[in-house]
Amino acid sequence: AGVFLVAMIFRSTPFFNAMSILGIMLGVTVLITVQSVMNGFAHEYERVFVETQGNLDVRANEPIKNPQEVVNAIKQVPGVVLAEPVMDGVVMLRFGNLPATPLARSFDMNNPDAARDPLAKTVIEGNFEDLDDNSILVGAGLADRLGLNLGDSVDIYTLSMLDDIKRDEVPMPKELKVAGKIFTGWVGVDDNYVFLSLRLMRQLYRYTDEVHHIEVRLDNDDISHMLDVQA
Repeated sequence: AGVFLVAMIFRSTPFFNAMSILGIMLGVTVLITVQSVMNGFAHEYERVFVETQGNLDVRANEPIKNPQEVVNAIKQVPGVVLAEPVMDGVVMLRFGNLPATPLARSFDMNNPDAARDPLAKTVIEGNFEDLDDNSILVGAGLADRLGLNLGDSVDIYTLSMLDDIKRDEVPMPKELKVAGKIFTGWVGVDDNYVFLSLRLMRQLYRYTDEVHHIEVRLDNDDISHMLDVQA
């Protein structure tokens, strides 16, 4: 019926008017298609963002001291299913003569909740549980770019090692073994991230008990209300 109606319109309409109507119809069709694609892209972006960054992020103007106390307080808020103390920052990684400057993100391997992190389920080679203070998980894209395989050794440097240079000391890198590869399907993560144990990150940054922030995950992705957390 719709096709018949369009045909009748074109038969009874002058050529240029018909072309104008056709142009409008095509424009509307393209707009609907593009909007559908963008909505799908936005949903996928939101899914990956929540998977890699959490629903909420608790930060302060300085490193968070006594993070476990903050984590325990956050877990008392209804709807919170996971709260993780996290450190992250740029590191220099070297494999042979190949350098890279990825972002490093920590997992608290002493906390059983670490295995519940959605990122822990994206390990495609190796095992998440094998991550310790002497190993590293590498984004699959970064691993492919450097030619890394399981069991390979890489050297890690951080900006904190500049303090060694100021004291006329030679900074010694931390040698780590590749324990696994992570694939999220998101280039921003797969090509630019490595993952270390929280304890190792603290050592590299010369921290004691502090962390950079706390990632919070809720029982669903539909955040329709704000959480008022008083620290």
